Amino acid sequence: MAKIMIVDDQQENLNFLQHILLKSGYEVQSFQEGKSAINRMEDVCPDLILLDVAMPEMDGYELCRILKSDDKTQNIPVIFISALNEVLDKIKAFEVGGADYITRPYEMKEVLARIQTHLEQCRLKNEILLKNKELSDSVILLKQMESQREKLSQFIVHDMRTPLMAAMGYLEMSLRCTSTSEDPMLKRYLSQSKGSVERVGRMATSLLDISRFEEGRMSLVLEDLDLMSIIEELVDEVTFLHPQLTFKIVNDLGFLLLRVDSKLIRRLIENLLENAVKHTPNEGLIIVSIHKVDQFVQISVADSGPGVPVEYQEKIFDKFFQIEHEWTRRPPSSGLGLTFCKHVVENHQGEIGVFSDDSGGSTFWAKLPIHRKEVYS
Repeated sequence: MAKIMIVDDQQENLNFLQHILLKSGYEVQSFQEGKSAINRMEDVCPDLILLDVAMPEMDGYELCRILKSDDKTQNIPVIFISALNEVLDKIKAFEVGGADYITRPYEMKEVLARIQTHLEQCRLKNEILLKNKELSDSVILLKQMESQREKLSQFIVHDMRTPLMAAMGYLEMSLRCTSTSEDPMLKRYLSQSKGSVERVGRMATSLLDISRFEEGRMSLVLEDLDLMSIIEELVDEVTFLHPQLTFKIVNDLGFLLLRVDSKLIRRLIENLLENAVKHTPNEGLIIVSIHKVDQFVQISVADSGPGVPVEYQEKIFDKFFQIEHEWTRRPPSSGLGLTFCKHVVENHQGEIGVFSDDSGGSTFWAKLPIHRKEVYS
C-alpha cells in the first residue's frame, strides 16, 4: 500500500483528497503547513507528496526545494495541486523539483491516474537503482576474485620456475652423458623432454611478464639494437630446428639501429617465428620481412598455414585465446605468446596486427617507432 502525504492549508481540500485517496486504497497523512510536514517526514516516509503552492509561512515551492536538497527525501515525487494557473507558476514548480502540476478545478480521475503513473515510475526507478547496485557489487566482487586469482597464478608460476630450472639442468646433463650412446631413441626422448621443459619455462616467463605489463610494473631497458642482425640470427636458429620448412628474409632497409628493449624485442620476434612454425605445414614457406612505414619500422612474419578467420583477427591477441586447426595434429598453445607480443609492442608505442585472406596464410606484423635516424649501407 503506497503512502501519500498531502500538504494544504485549506482543511476542505485536505478532507476531500484524503477521502478519495483512502477510498482508492492509499495510506494518507495530511498536514496544513510545511513545517509540520517536514518534522513528520521521517516518521511518515511517504511514497508521493501532493503539495499546494499558496500557503502561509512556507509556500509549496520552498517546501519542495527543502525536500529536494535532502538526500533522504530528494527522490520522493512531488505533485503540485494549485489554483494558480499561470505558466510561470508551473515553470517554477518544475524548477524546484516538482514531478507534475495539476490546476484546480480538477477531475479526480486525472489526479488518481497521475498519482499511479508517478508511483509506477518511482518504483521502476528504484528497481533500476537496486539492480545497478547489485550489478556494481557483483563487478567489484568479480574484480577482487580475478585479482586474487591472478596473484595466486603468479605465485604458482613463480614457484614453478625453480623445479623447471632443475629439470632443465638434469636433462642437459643426461644429454651429455648419452652423447656416446648408441641408442638413438634415448637421445631423442631426452631432447624432446628438454624441449618440452623449455616451452613450459617460456610459458611461465611470459605469464609473469604479461602480469607485470598489465600492472604497469614492466620497465623498458632501452639500447641500440641491430634489427637485421637479430632477425638473421633467430631465423638461422629456427631453420636448424625445423629443416622441413623454408625460410626467407626480405629486407628493404639494410642496416638499421632501433632504440628498444633488445631482450623484449628478441622474444617478440621469437614468438612470431614460433607462431608461424606452429601453423605452417611441412615443406611450407615462412617469410620474414622488414620495411619502413611512415615513422615506423614494420616487422612481418608471413606463414603458409590455414590463415586466421576475420572474426578472430582482433581476439587472437587476447590472453589464453586459441584457434585449433585440424591439420596441425598438435595440442592448442597456451595463447600467451601473441598476448606477450602485443604488450611488448604497445609498451614501445607501436602497433601489432594480423592480415589474412581467402588465399590462405597469415601475416603477423609489428610496427615499432624509429627513435633514431636510420644508417643505410
